[in-house]
Amino acid sequence: MLAEIYDYVSAVTADNNWTLSVSPSEVVVETGSKNQIIHMGDDGSEERVSLSTNTIFYVTLIWNKKSRNDAGIIFDAYHSSNKGNGNAESFYWSSPDGHTYTVRFDGELSRHMLNLPTVYYDFMSVRLRVLGRVDDEFDLIGDVSASTSVTAPVLAFTKSIDAADISASTSISAPSLDVVWLIDAADVVSETSVGAGSVTVI
Repeated sequence: MLAEIYDYVSAVTADNNWTLSVSPSEVVVETGSKNQIIHMGDDGSEERVSLSTNTIFYVTLIWNKKSRNDAGIIFDAYHSSNKGNGNAESFYWSSPDGHTYTVRFDGELSRHMLNLPTVYYDFMSVRLRVLGRVDDEFDLIGDVSASTSVTAPVLAFTKSIDAADISASTSISAPSLDVVWLIDAADVVSETSVGAGSVTVI
C-alpha cells in the first residue's frame, strides 16, 4: 500500500472555504519532518526529545507556462485577504494524489512573465504548509458489513466494495449522480438491497 500525507494528518477546517485547484506543471515535492530535538553528548551519545508525535508536512509546487487566467488564480490566492492572505490564512488545495488538504502558503510568491509570442507565467518553488486534510466523502473499502446502509455521495465516481464484506442485510441505496458500484456477483444474495439503475454486478 502506498502511504500518503492523507494517512498521517487529521481533518482540519480551513479559515477560508476556497480551493486552489490549478494543477502543478512539474514534480510535487513532499517534505516531512518531526518536531524533535537531538542533543549530542561529548562522548557521541544522543538524547532524543520528541515534542510532538505529529509529522510536519510541506509540499513544493511548480507551475510552468500558465495562462493569464490560471496565473491570476494563483496570484489572487496568495494576495486576497479572503483566501491565502499571504501566509496568514488557510484554504483548501486539491492535490494530484486525489485528496484535498487544508494548507497555507509558506514564504513569498514569485511570478515570472515569459514574453513569448504568447504571454505565459511561471511560478517557481511555491511552498505550502499542510495543516490537515478534508476527509474523503466516501471510503467504504473494508467497512461494509451486515446492516451497513450505503447512501448517495454528492460527487460522481466509481467505487469498489470488498465483496467479502457484503452480506444479506447490506443495503445499497441508489445515488443521485453517476456512481458505479462494482460488486462480485457471487456475494450478492437474494436479500441484498440494491438501488435500481445504480449497480453494476461483475
